[in-house]
Amino acid sequence: MNMKKLVSCLLLPALLVTAAAAAEPAQALVQTEQVQAEQVQAQTEQTQTEQAQTQPALRDLQNTFPQGAYWNHLAQEGHGYENYAHYGDACGDVENTYTWTRCAVHGGTAEAGEYDCNCFNGAQQCCGFAQKLAFTVCGESCLDWQQYGLSEALSVVKPGDVIHYYGGGASARWGHWAFVIGCADEGVTVGECNWSDLCQITWTRMLDLRAVAGATLYSAPSPLDTSGAPAVTGIATAGMTKLHVGDTVQWTASVLPADAAEQSLNWTASDPSVATVEQDGTVTACKPGKCDVLIVAENGVRKTVTVTVAPETDVNIPVTGIETAGRTELRVGETVRWTAEVTPVEAGEKFLWWDAGNPGVATVDQTGRIRAHRAGK
Repeated sequence: MNMKKLVSCLLLPALLVTAAAAAEPAQALVQTEQVQAEQVQAQTEQTQTEQAQTQPALRDLQNTFPQGAYWNHLAQEGHGYENYAHYGDACGDVENTYTWTRCAVHGGTAEAGEYDCNCFNGAQQCCGFAQKLAFTVCGESCLDWQQYGLSEALSVVKPGDVIHYYGGGASARWGHWAFVIGCADEGVTVGECNWSDLCQITWTRMLDLRAVAGATLYSAPSPLDTSGAPAVTGIATAGMTKLHVGDTVQWTASVLPADAAEQSLNWTASDPSVATVEQDGTVTACKPGKCDVLIVAENGVRKTVTVTVAPETDVNIPVTGIETAGRTELRVGETVRWTAEVTPVEAGEKFLWWDAGNPGVATVDQTGRIRAHRAGK
């Protein structure tokens, strides 16, 4: 046999074995990398799930900062602001506080014992509050999130985003900041402070982004959890507020929204010598004067109704007039409620009957609720 052929035949099996042996570690390395990638993906998904479970939901934010409260604090010594950032440690952890008293100074240097704005991340009032909510949910500054202009914001906005806009009633100089909590065709619902009153917290306003002049949307890395029963954001009441000594009336009160998680309410009277109130809403007039009835939900949301108590009724005093209050210009389909009371308040007969002169245009029920049906008078 040719010597070269003989050598080739002897070397070929060795080369094949060597190639096969070399392929095994490479295949094992690929399998190891695939397993590691799957483990990383699983860990990432688990982390995201755990974060979603621990991140505050909308109702948690609404319970932490109740509707109608003020994102401010009672100033102590050393209170003040510099470049819109709070300085001085005497006031404590102001970013997590709220009170039920409106600001007295509103961004200035408050004296000890005065109420003034909170701040977060170097921003106060609406800007600081929106950033505070975003940080509470995601644990990072919303200023680091991806940003969109107004035209893009209309298509990408979601609960958990922060929006800074101009126009639509916002300050011409500073604009307004708000935290998005709901989206619908007609606009977004926002959580905010410093819109209805100085640093007052609200969760119910609908903002039409199509009506603003310009905006920057800070897009949250993940949407806010809005599932589950909502928090209480308001209290609806009904009942007579002008009484005579000896009168006992039944008030009703209910939380808003109606499907809120907590339904219980607590009733108190500011001056029980004038009027008392039971936990079922029974109000009893005791002596002439005025008294505030305070109704509070479990998360702190409250409503105050003032009761006026007049001397005992004299059945011999005739009714001389009727005082009404309510809007008189309505759109078709709109419903409003009027109030009416006889004068003088001491008159003996207080019964009133409601009737509409042209029910084709508008109707009224015996509670004073008026509904507009078509154009006319």
